[in-house]
Amino acid sequence: KLPCCTISGTFKAGRKDKDIEDHSGYLALDIDRKECINQILLLEGGLEKVIELLKKESWAYAIFKSVGGRSPCCTVKIPATVESHAAAFEALEKYFLETYELILDSSCKNVGHLRFVSSDPNLYINRDAEVYQIGSASAVPKIGINSKNNKKTTIPASSSKIKNQKNFDLVSKIVEHAVKMKIILGDD
Repeated sequence: KLPCCTISGTFKAGRKDKDIEDHSGYLALDIDRKECINQILLLEGGLEKVIELLKKESWAYAIFKSVGGRSPCCTVKIPATVESHAAAFEALEKYFLETYELILDSSCKNVGHLRFVSSDPNLYINRDAEVYQIGSASAVPKIGINSKNNKKTTIPASSSKIKNQKNFDLVSKIVEHAVKMKIILGDD
């Protein structure tokens, strides 16, 4: 029963690419996968640290907490076309994984992605945000949230199942971290 909207555009008869009337020039990114929320909660400074890091991105227009208040959402200015939408998402997906070791919600790739409207009194707006140029952010590496080891991973963020050795290695890294931090892993 929460209000919701399509950040990326207005639509005439549905929310498919073919139904779009006007692209807004914005892409909403959700960092709400369970493993990312757990990773964020383990950080010193937690969610607030991630939000502060995202505020430094020149293309971040809005940053706010999700409806549940446990994960960050980021709205990015992009070229206002359906064609650039998916390409911008894929480039940002790679950038978030390599820079922050965070996996974006893959449903945000869809131009008609519906998002719940959250209420965050600390909403960050950068009215001077630059339009994200596809390929530009990945050319400038930054220190990610796990700066102790500053290790970058090359696993595709869209992989949601263990399909190969690289994904297995990532899962192993997460489990090793949980054991080191004495976190009890449930069966969920």
